[in-house]
Amino acid sequence: MFEIEISKHAFLQAIKRDITPDLVENTLQTGKQTRFGKNYIRFTSKKINCVGEIKGMKIKIITITKK
Repeated sequence: MFEIEISKHAFLQAIKRDITPDLVENTLQTGKQTRFGKNYIRFTSKKINCVGEIKGMKIKIITITKK
């Protein structure tokens, strides 16, 4: 199981885009997961995308956008 961390920049940008922390949490827990590249993963829900970088046993969310 991975530990998930959200970068400060991604969190602040999500707030500016009117994306609530609850929506981000729900997407990370139940959204579709797609690996791409060597060290990246995308979590997708009907409303938002979260992109994370995998480092060891940690996923750092670096981008949160609306669809």
